[in-house]
Amino acid sequence: MVLKTKLKIISSVILSALLWVGCSSEMATYQNVNDATKNTTASINSTDLLLTANAMLDSMFSDPNFEQLKGKHLIEVSDVINDTTQPNLDMNLLTTEIARQLRLRSNGRFNITRASGGSGIAADSRMVKQREKERESEEYNQDTTVEKGTLKAADLSLSGKVSSIVASISSSRQRLDYDFTLSLTNRKTGEEIWSDVKPIVKNASNKRMF
Repeated sequence: MVLKTKLKIISSVILSALLWVGCSSEMATYQNVNDATKNTTASINSTDLLLTANAMLDSMFSDPNFEQLKGKHLIEVSDVINDTTQPNLDMNLLTTEIARQLRLRSNGRFNITRASGGSGIAADSRMVKQREKERESEEYNQDTTVEKGTLKAADLSLSGKVSSIVASISSSRQRLDYDFTLSLTNRKTGEEIWSDVKPIVKNASNKRMF
């Protein structure tokens, strides 16, 4: 009787341990988005984009032509174009991060606008349309609406694109090349002040899925 009781207890302990191990293996965990070694995927991901964007801005802020800009400037940040085979990439997140980093690094030298550089996703682009709607609507007190001619035009434009090329290495492996390009242009003269290209290269199975 005592032996049976002990066996039941041992069985219960083992079963509980197995259940705990099974559940713990399915538990979600937080990951550091800035740790590329733990967030590696065959396809390009937000970690790749954000880290590369920061590297691009490092390049721009250390460029002699950029350092020679005098006075205060208004930079139009355009939506980064997605020219890859991954249509679901969150390019608005990337563009927002670029604008945020510009503000943090500028030390008051630059103001940022997305009012004329967005594709319609940007909040500033929607803001412009909303202002027009308010001026045209009789429901709004026109003394409280924003009059025309208050938006400032940017003198500098920052635009970019992410493109991809896939090449077969063997019957089971393929190379994925992603190129992140970014350029800063003087809107008045059309002159390019700075540009750079950062590659993101991955080697993955041919069976990869996006």
